[in-house]
Amino acid sequence: MSMQVQIDRIEYTPRDRLLPNRNIYILTLECIAPDDSYLITASMPSELPNISDEIKSIVKELDKKSWNNSDEFYYQLLREIGRIENIKKNKERNFFPRINDQYIIPGSTLKGAVRSRIEYKLSPKNNKSLSCYIVEDNFYPQYAVNHIKFWGNDVVISRPKCNITDYSNKVCWVCNIFGSPSLSSLVSFSDAYLVDGGIVKLNDLGYEAAKPGSKFNLKITCFNFDKIMLGLLFLGLELYSKSPIIIGILKYKYNKKLGSLYKGKYSFGLLRFELKEVEVIDHRCRRNENVNEIVNECKRELENSNLNQYIDWNRGVIS
Repeated sequence: MSMQVQIDRIEYTPRDRLLPNRNIYILTLECIAPDDSYLITASMPSELPNISDEIKSIVKELDKKSWNNSDEFYYQLLREIGRIENIKKNKERNFFPRINDQYIIPGSTLKGAVRSRIEYKLSPKNNKSLSCYIVEDNFYPQYAVNHIKFWGNDVVISRPKCNITDYSNKVCWVCNIFGSPSLSSLVSFSDAYLVDGGIVKLNDLGYEAAKPGSKFNLKITCFNFDKIMLGLLFLGLELYSKSPIIIGILKYKYNKKLGSLYKGKYSFGLLRFELKEVEVIDHRCRRNENVNEIVNECKRELENSNLNQYIDWNRGVIS
């Protein structure tokens, strides 16, 4: 049985109204693949594949066989259809995601990566953690060897998930921002659209990838945030360290922190965020904040808070 820590939970922030001394923040960011990294994010098909011809062929072949009952025939038919659907879906996952012929990094991919990074950077102390794992893996021994090497051994410590039906109105700090079962998120990530660089097919790997140096535009909207919450988001975006985060496929296989590079030169999955604009909406007005000033202010708020003892500022940083 894995070791488990206690979660220090707080009352969740209301979702239905803007509180006094809280703001709406609209962040404009540039997402940059460094010059030494490709980026692969899986694309899911927008609809089930058209397999009518394959179905006709399957039925024709199955009709040649003898069946004791119709249930067995239909079971085999469904199994074969499912097999073909899976093959076609997996093939489509080799393409870089796109919407209306525009290449994107899905907002859900970015949001999940930033959320996980905050969870990992809030290290347990004295058998207590400020964060649960909203997605907890139970298959570490083989699958996650490089994951553990990258993040450290304590990422395998079990952290029970937040659920407001179990914990009344209390959730961990990360679930308060990003949501949990029965609790909506306070932060929204747009899809990030490619604006510079390009997509290339890596034939030896069988994937489309964003070229090194490619740039994407991203919007993040934060509701009912204070400076501590915004500071945690900036922590997950690595705005303090200016390090890239890691996302997508092959991010651990080809990673200079783990000692293996693609063609001896390239990492995979590195993406660095640059904050370009911060718009603030409160009960009185709508204004723009100085980017550097608000990043520095949020860092000071974190450093002077009780959260600081749990923050591993350097965890996951790639120099």
